[in-house]
Amino acid sequence: MTIRQSSDTREFERDPMGRRILIVEDNNDIAESLGTFLAMDGHTVSIAQDGAIALEMLRTFEPEIVLLDIGLPGMDG
Repeated sequence: MTIRQSSDTREFERDPMGRRILIVEDNNDIAESLGTFLAMDGHTVSIAQDGAIALEMLRTFEPEIVLLDIGLPGMDG
């Protein structure tokens, strides 16, 4: 999504090419909500609940974008 901002308004344009996005978040409600929102915008989304799973998914899913929680249990983001 591209954001164009003038002095008093914002325009949002949908990017025709969805991205592969990995969400790394231990709070399931937040991860699922964000994943649903991004998927509705045309992106392919995978969710990892902890750092170890996220590292494995980096190799198999090959995300273009990672949204990473910095306070994960066992392994900080």
